This record gives sequence, C-alpha cells and structure tokens, in this order.
Amino acid sequence: MHHQAIIFAVKSLSAEYLFPAKFNDLLTVHTEIEKSWHASLVFSQKIMGLEQNKVLFKAQITVACLDAISFKSCVIPSAILEKING
Repeated sequence: MHHQAIIFAVKSLSAEYLFPAKFNDLLTVHTEIEKSWHASLVFSQKIMGLEQNKVLFKAQITVACLDAISFKSCVIPSAILEKING
C-alpha cells in the first residue's frame, strides 16, 4: 500500500488574547475541529484559566494539506479524515 507524504501548513490564524495568564497558573487547552474540507481543516482553540474559570485566549486556525515534496495543495487522505470525524 502506498502512503502519500503530506504535511499541514497554517493558512490563516485569528487570535484574541482576552486576559493574561501568570507564571504557574493552571491552564487547560481545548482544541476542536470545526470544519473539514477536501484539502483543509479549521480548528478552534481556547485556553482556560482554571483558577479564574474563564477563557483567557481563543483562536481559529485554518490549515491546508500539502504534498510534502511538491508543497502543492492535495486532498487530505481518507484515513486521516476518518480519524478526525470519528
């Protein structure tokens, strides 16, 4: 079986720094895939301060699937999409 060598590259990023975190703060990072297309994914990410119980940072990241040799856009392999979509 032939496996295509792929990489994911950040295409765009939107970030909001809502509140500061301090050294030794306990944080949790939540990441989820909002959308998937044939050749790209959109992630949303939140960083929560556990002691403050609020969102400190949020971002939306779009990544493109690229052929690892040519760096041209390519379809996300079905095996990866199956794992992403459960």
